[in-house]
Amino acid sequence: MQNCTLIAIFFIAINPIGTGAWGQNVYKCGNTYSQQPCPGGTLVDAADTRTSEQKKAADQASQRSAKAADALEQARLKKEKTEQQALTGSKKPAKAASAAAPMPADSVPPKTAAKKSKAQAEGDFKAQVPSDQSVKKKKPEPKKAAAAKDDGKP
Repeated sequence: MQNCTLIAIFFIAINPIGTGAWGQNVYKCGNTYSQQPCPGGTLVDAADTRTSEQKKAADQASQRSAKAADALEQARLKKEKTEQQALTGSKKPAKAASAAAPMPADSVPPKTAAKKSKAQAEGDFKAQVPSDQSVKKKKPEPKKAAAAKDDGKP
């Protein structure tokens, strides 16, 4: 176990060397920064000038913020769950209720088309695509009838 830890620490320590993060120059070109020099650009010292105590304090603050964010997320999820249960009026989630009474393999599930949903029962609008049979094309009028309607009047 200790050998694995030492190997992991070694690879973490050499990681910046492999990515080339230790020797890059940064140039300021107008309002942008780049790794490649540009005409009129100035070299910027991008080294981390913090002391080890400052870096440690910043890391601890980041960890505290992450823990606080996780706690807030858990509280939000719990609140959403209780609100959903209050709306449905049950203390069990809907999945648990349906999984508790599985249907036998030989039974046929009821047709869902025969049941009206709550939205349909209340008279809400439901868009439907017309079938080819229900759409009737308007027949064009004969040319003689169209000419008789004009009677030559402009």
